[in-house]
Amino acid sequence: MFLTSKGGCGVDDSTLFSAGVHLPALVKVNISQSRHVSDRGLLSFLQHAHALTSLNISWCVQLSDASLVHIRRLTELDMSHCWRLSSGCLHKIVLSCPRLKFVSVESCGQVTDENMLFMSKRLRSLTELNVSRCQNVTEGGVDAILSRCPLIKLVDAKKCAISADCVKRWQQMLTLVTH
Repeated sequence: MFLTSKGGCGVDDSTLFSAGVHLPALVKVNISQSRHVSDRGLLSFLQHAHALTSLNISWCVQLSDASLVHIRRLTELDMSHCWRLSSGCLHKIVLSCPRLKFVSVESCGQVTDENMLFMSKRLRSLTELNVSRCQNVTEGGVDAILSRCPLIKLVDAKKCAISADCVKRWQQMLTLVTH
């Protein structure tokens, strides 16, 4: 079962609570740009969504570590533009979701090379990573992912502190590296 409401069309805390209670078999949820979803709404949803494997909460700018640390068992997670995401919270999510294949943390300013190293040691199934506009991610962080994640196929590192020479080297290793 899937729930998609891109653009936030009427999705708020009560909508999420109802979805969690009445649709516990939801597997994939996209509530991107839902600016009226708070930590309370996401928490109530996550308490009931036991089948959830894919979550897109990009541009849900009210969300913070208070709810994000409760994300579990996902294989796909898009938290792009969730500016309140902390480095420590990302560590906890990685520990709770060791089977993540797709991760997007675009424009999450607190994401660092330390997070990349941590992810590289624990996310053995990672195939796609978007760290574009994460200004604290450098060549070292992306190198850690590329050298330790055997299934990685795509890394988006636009607007990160990365040289053109590194991008050329990485492009030889991957299907696509964008810079």
